Amino acid sequence: QKVIADAMFTWAREFGAIDFAHWFFPLRGGGGAVGGMLGAFKRDTLIDLEFSSKYTTKPMKACLPHERLFQGETDGSSFPNGGLRVTHSAAAFTTWDRASPPFVMDKCL
Repeated sequence: QKVIADAMFTWAREFGAIDFAHWFFPLRGGGGAVGGMLGAFKRDTLIDLEFSSKYTTKPMKACLPHERLFQGETDGSSFPNGGLRVTHSAAAFTTWDRASPPFVMDKCL
């Protein structure tokens, strides 16, 4: 996974990407809002903390974290469901459909 993430990071940076996103569509057949099938995305920056650093305040590094490439966590509380719910009870997980090619749009991978 790290090799793939490093290669995608290099490729995306060549196209000016500064963020990456998991773009998803709920499996239940819609986002719950009027209008039918709605998608959403969770956007993250191409920066992470250098956790291997000996310093208490960890420095930043530019990268595509391989731990978040294949699986991410959405903020499910933002789905339009007609009511409010706490984030921890509404969260869902995303996974990369490897049949879909990656692309860069508006500086986002």
